[in-house]
Amino acid sequence: MISKVAWQVVKVKPGDGSKFILSSSGILNQEKPQVTINEDMIRVDVTTTSGRIQTDFHLKISPKADVLKRPTKKGLASMNVIMVGLDSTAHSHFQRKLRKVYKFLKDDLKSFIFNGYSIVGDGTTPALLALLTGKKEEELPEGRHRMKGAKCLDDWPWIFKDFQKNGYVTMFNEDEVDLGAFTYRLMGFCNPPMDHYLLPYWYAGISAVTSWFKVGIGSLKGHCIGSQAIHNVSLEMVRSMYETYPKTPKFGMTFFSDICHSRLNDLSLMEDDLVRFLKLMKERHYLDNTILVTFGDHGIRFGSIRSTVIGKMEERLPFLSITLPDWFENTYPEFVENLRENIDVLSSPLDVHATFRHVLSYPSVPTDVGYGRSLFTKLGERVCKETGIPTHFCPCMEWKPVDVNHNHIKKSAQAILDYINGLIKKENLVGKCALLGLKEIKSAVKVIPNEDVQTFEKSADEDGRKASQGTKPKGVCHYQLQIGTVPNNGIFEATVQLSSGSVMVNKQMSRIDRYGDQPKCIVETHHHMREYCYCQ
Repeated sequence: MISKVAWQVVKVKPGDGSKFILSSSGILNQEKPQVTINEDMIRVDVTTTSGRIQTDFHLKISPKADVLKRPTKKGLASMNVIMVGLDSTAHSHFQRKLRKVYKFLKDDLKSFIFNGYSIVGDGTTPALLALLTGKKEEELPEGRHRMKGAKCLDDWPWIFKDFQKNGYVTMFNEDEVDLGAFTYRLMGFCNPPMDHYLLPYWYAGISAVTSWFKVGIGSLKGHCIGSQAIHNVSLEMVRSMYETYPKTPKFGMTFFSDICHSRLNDLSLMEDDLVRFLKLMKERHYLDNTILVTFGDHGIRFGSIRSTVIGKMEERLPFLSITLPDWFENTYPEFVENLRENIDVLSSPLDVHATFRHVLSYPSVPTDVGYGRSLFTKLGERVCKETGIPTHFCPCMEWKPVDVNHNHIKKSAQAILDYINGLIKKENLVGKCALLGLKEIKSAVKVIPNEDVQTFEKSADEDGRKASQGTKPKGVCHYQLQIGTVPNNGIFEATVQLSSGSVMVNKQMSRIDRYGDQPKCIVETHHHMREYCYCQ
C-alpha cells in the first residue's frame, strides 16, 4: 500500500545547462490524491505503508504558452522534422542488429536508405555539430572546457533557432549525459536554445543512485531509469511532442547512447520497441506530415574489428535513412527523384543540415551552407575533399598493405609517437602523464585515393558541384598505421604524409582501444587530452 508520494520538479540549473535543480515540490496522500503539474521533468518518491521508498522519474512534454503563440507557415516549412539517432551504429551494424527495423523502414515506410553516408570527424560531437550547425568544430567559437576564452555554446548557429523563427517547437534529448555531445568536452549551454531541453532529467536520474555524475547512466541498472527502459523514455518524448503540440510544427532530436555506445550487441534489445514506435507513429498519422531522419553518428570505434578493413569502413559509414509522407512525391517529384539518385552518392551530416535549411528556405535553395548540399538537390559525383570529409576519415580510398618493417613505416611510427608526446609536453602534462614509447607497429597500409581525390584542386563552379581536376602530386605517399604503445597498452590509428623525406602527421588521429580511467588525473582539466594521457 502507498502512504504518500513526494514530487519535485526537475529543471535546468540557471546559467548551466549541464546541471539540474529541484524546484517546486509537494506531497500527495489520501487527503490530497492528485495535482496538475505543467512541467516536463518530475522526480517522485513513493513511500509504502511498510516504510519502503521507491524513487522514479517521469518525463512528458508540457505545453509552453509562448511556443503556442508562434506564427506558423504553410507548405514545406510546416513539415515536422524528427531525428532519431543511434550512437556507434554503422550502416551494416544497423542491418545486423535491427533487422526488423530496417525491413519496416524499407518496405513499409518506403524510406530512402543512404549507402554513401560518411562521417566528418572522430566521434559523436563532430557528427551532431555538422547536423545541427552545419559547421565543423574548428569553424566555431572556442567552446572547449578550460580553454582560454571558451564560452557556453548558446550563440553558435544552432538550427533549432532557425526552426523556432519559423514557428516550430524544438526539442533535444540524449540519454548518456556523462558523455554528452556538447557537455563532455564542450562547455554546454548556459541557456539551452531549445524549447524542451531534457538532459536535466538524466542528470537527476544519475544523482539518485550515485553522488558522482561521471560514473554515467550505466550505473542505472539494466538500461533502466527507475521502472522504465531508458530507450522507451526517449521514444515516448517524441510521441509526447505530437500529443502536446498537435497543430504546431515540430523539430526534435532524440539520441540514444546508453544502449549502443559501449555494448554494441545490446542495440538489438530495443529492436521490438523501435518497431512498435514506428508503427504507432504511422497508425496515429504522425508521419503524415513528418520528415523522419534515422541515423548513426559513426560506426564501431573500438575493439579488434577496428584492426580490419571492414572495421575501418564501418566506422566511416554510419546509417542514414530519410522517411517521407506518401503524398510528398506527388507534390515535390523533383526532390524525390534527387533523393533516389543521392542514396548511392557520397554524403555527410553537413548535407543533412543543408536539407533542413532547404525545408525552411523553399523554394530557394540555401547557399550559405559551406560544404553541405541539400539532399533534395542532385549531388552528382563527389570526392571527400569537396564534401568536407577529412582524408583520415574518407571512405573513398584504396588500402594496400605495407610491410611494417619498411623504412617509411618505421619513420612514420616514430613521427606519430613524437606527435603524441609533443602534445603532452605542449600541455605541460609531463609530470602527470607518462610519455609514450613504441611497443609495436601492428599494421600499415598505403592509402591510395581514387583518381578524382588525387587530382582534385578546387570547385569549378560557385555552387561547388563541379570539380576542377589537376595533375597527380609526385613524390607524396600517404600511410595509415596502427601502433601499440607503452606503458598504456594503447592502440592508435593515424594517417601520415611522406614528402621529400619528411613526415607530416594528420592531427585527425583515433585511439581504437578502450582507455577507461587511464586519464583520470587530467579529465577534469584537459578533456581533449584524455586519449593520450596515462596517469603516472
